[in-house]
Parts: sequence; structure tokens; C-alpha cells
Amino acid sequence: MLQMDQLKKIRIYIFMFFGVIWVQFWLGITINSESNIFPPGGTISGLALSSYYTARSIPIIAHMAIGILLLLISIRVFLLSMEGGFYALRIASASGLACVAIAIIGGTVYLFVGQELVYNIAMTMAALTSVLIYSVAIYYTGVLEIANDSTRI
Repeated sequence: MLQMDQLKKIRIYIFMFFGVIWVQFWLGITINSESNIFPPGGTISGLALSSYYTARSIPIIAHMAIGILLLLISIRVFLLSMEGGFYALRIASASGLACVAIAIIGGTVYLFVGQELVYNIAMTMAALTSVLIYSVAIYYTGVLEIANDSTRI
């Protein structure tokens, strides 16, 4: 059974997730609108493309690093939710973690395989779905806290 402090920790990590994903969204929009994603002189892929991006685009590097931070936060939410017996919270945290992983995979494939729009859309939709799922999880932690408070009377 999740204790009250565990529910609060889960809620804090989810709110951290919301703040970090807002920065991630802002960076993604900046990258898409302000930078030339295609290298001059044609399309390249693999390690040459990686070198091109890391040498020229700090926002892309920051976008990748924030993606890893979002993954770590999602893992922490997942591990905290596994300690309790509330299956809805377990499912929400596992689904949120899966969406973040899909977003990272979509972004990586988009960056290194040739900038196909479908991978960019997959990354964006997975990230938006994770926000929706974690919003449900925030609601559910509040419901659990209210239910737990009412049983203490």
C-alpha cells in the first residue's frame, strides 16, 4: 500500500515532469522553427550527421539531454508507484514511461535516419500522450490522498 509520503513524492516528480517537458516543448519548437535541420550540401546520416548536429546546435544537444532527464523522472515515478498496491497508478506510470521511451526513440530515429516527418510526429504524439497520462496520474494521486484522509477519521 502506498503511504502518503510516497503519493506526495509521486506527485512532486510528476509536477517536475510537467515543468521539464514544457522546456522540452519550447526547445523542440525552437529547433523546428529556428534552425536548419538539414545539413548544407545534401542529406547525410549516421555518425557524420551526429557530428554535424553536435558541432553546430546547442539546442539539439539540450533537447536530447532534457529527454534523458524526462526518462529518469519517468523511471522514478514508475519505481515509486510499483511500491504500492494501486494498479491504476501502476498502469499510468508504466504507460507514461513507455510514452517517454517511444518519444526518445522517435526523436533519435528522426535525427539519425534522415528526418522523416513520421518520426517527428511519433515523438510529438508520444510526448503529448505522456502529459495526458501523467495528468490522469496526478488526479488519481489526489483521489487516493482524499480517500486515505477520509479513512483516518
